[in-house]
Amino acid sequence: GNTQYSHRRLTKEIGSKASQPLDEAQIKNDVQTLYKFYEKKGYANATVDYVLERDEEEKTGTVTFKIQEGKRIRVNGIKFTGNQKIAAQE
Repeated sequence: GNTQYSHRRLTKEIGSKASQPLDEAQIKNDVQTLYKFYEKKGYANATVDYVLERDEEEKTGTVTFKIQEGKRIRVNGIKFTGNQKIAAQE
């Protein structure tokens, strides 16, 4: 689950909001948005999925985003390979 970021913080990142009409295309977009959010924060192995529970009697739905953050990954070093010198072109 999400342990690094609060429910409130993650809610700011997504387009789906409580009391709005159910839009499954938006929910799928939210999954990608959350994944990119975590990836940008260094959680390259994060996974995001969702469960949609519909209540036909009440005509409502509840969306639960299932997040596995994984471990944060940091850059250990940077290397460049290829040309040793590049001539300046003017």
